[in-house]
Amino acid sequence: MNRRRLGLVDKLWRAAAAAAADRGRRSLPRTDGSYIVRGITAPVEIIWDRWGIPHIYAGCFEDLMFAQGFVHAQDRLWQMDFLRRLVAGRLSEVFGPVTVSLDRWVRIVGLREAAERQELELDEGSLSYLRAYAAGVDAWVETSGSLPLEFRLLRYQPQSWTVADGLGSIKLLAWLLSSNWEVELLREQLVRRLGDVAAELEPRAAEDTCIVALPGSRAALERARKARRFLGPGVAQGVGSNSWVVAGRYTVGGAPLLANDMHLSLLLPAIWYQVHLVAPDIDAVGVSLPGLPCLVSGFNGRVAWGITAGMVDVQDLYRERIRSRMVEGKKRVEWLHRGEWLPARVRREEIRVRGLPWRVVQEVVHTGHGPVINLLAPREMGEPFMALRWTGSETDNVTRLMRRLLLVGSAEEFRETLRDWAVPAVNMVYADIKGSIGYRLAGRIPRRAPGRGRVPCVGWTGTDEWCGFIPFEELPAEDDPESGYIVTANNRVASTDYPYYLGNEYATDDRA
Repeated sequence: MNRRRLGLVDKLWRAAAAAAADRGRRSLPRTDGSYIVRGITAPVEIIWDRWGIPHIYAGCFEDLMFAQGFVHAQDRLWQMDFLRRLVAGRLSEVFGPVTVSLDRWVRIVGLREAAERQELELDEGSLSYLRAYAAGVDAWVETSGSLPLEFRLLRYQPQSWTVADGLGSIKLLAWLLSSNWEVELLREQLVRRLGDVAAELEPRAAEDTCIVALPGSRAALERARKARRFLGPGVAQGVGSNSWVVAGRYTVGGAPLLANDMHLSLLLPAIWYQVHLVAPDIDAVGVSLPGLPCLVSGFNGRVAWGITAGMVDVQDLYRERIRSRMVEGKKRVEWLHRGEWLPARVRREEIRVRGLPWRVVQEVVHTGHGPVINLLAPREMGEPFMALRWTGSETDNVTRLMRRLLLVGSAEEFRETLRDWAVPAVNMVYADIKGSIGYRLAGRIPRRAPGRGRVPCVGWTGTDEWCGFIPFEELPAEDDPESGYIVTANNRVASTDYPYYLGNEYATDDRA
């Protein structure tokens, strides 16, 4: 009797394991066969090579973007969904209370809000191909018949992909490549403890003057440290990149050679996704970011380009004086600026938490400089309110440029395309088939007085405001240098006589 029961249990386990294995196989990417989908104007062909890289052939650009969204979803839907939830502060809807503090932090920073504001300002051309990409993601979900294993284990369904979801990928990448505000607080703590000696300990400190150290914010630093478990390390923790381009006179074939290695945190799956995109006037290969169409780095048959982190200072912290008072029976939050109390913008965020019958509410206060990032109690006694200004919170045009990068025909045309690049601030090296090589620091970089931005500023006096951005023509650049090569490895890119302050958190030159 016992043997029979054991035999029956064994058969049941084998049947369950076989069923699970079959479902697992059905969720794996398909590399043959065909799909009938809605949303494209003509058939699209996708060929996977022996390395698993898709080659997409489409009759128009929108169909190409649709198909790229389709293959991204087939290979990386779980990764895409996790990252968009991370950006939106919605991980707790899936993981429960364990991620509430992270969701609160991300909502205060406002990555998703910045993406939604950017969507409202996009031109129709950019919206068209971003919507086509989103439709491709949804088409795979509708026709696949089996979602990735993670969705089944966590028992939830992915929502439709949106334009703002894709734009959030850019905001997340920009945030990971911008950690100046953390360094400002750390530098301030050093000055408080060591005085003027702190400047001597800093490599190549700017030749400005004395830094006055006021009480900083340990609460914000602690929140960022805990968030890093999910966000991964930033440039302050050693994340970096390298690239080089060599002129044709040094190569056997007589054409330039370009190499690029973008070191982001080690993930499984990797952050980048190789793809080959072909449509009328487009034949480009390179790496893309799942969740976003086009290429980040690549070669379009005429121009090759590579990217490394620019390591420039695009963030500033402002100590703020904030008060609350009743105005006509309603609570009003105000911030002091140049002797006048101005109304602050208050944003109410509600976080749904799996397993809890209520929602966690987080109020976010925005001064004219940005969100107050250390509202999460407890703050230390005497610790000031700190608002964060960051170029990534403002409008950028990267999505419009990404299509143009697939079409540029020369190094000169590539340079002009970078004129509208805003975030993240990056080093761009490039070469064309005519033999030209070049470098540009691309991005919107604040104009400040020399050295300003190294420690938190005083927000209520109005003396530390940004004075616009460094003009494109005056950003560090190099075209066809006599040396015949260009190297970037997150090192300092401008000489000591450069007229604008770029930052002071570069990697040492030995990497280059």
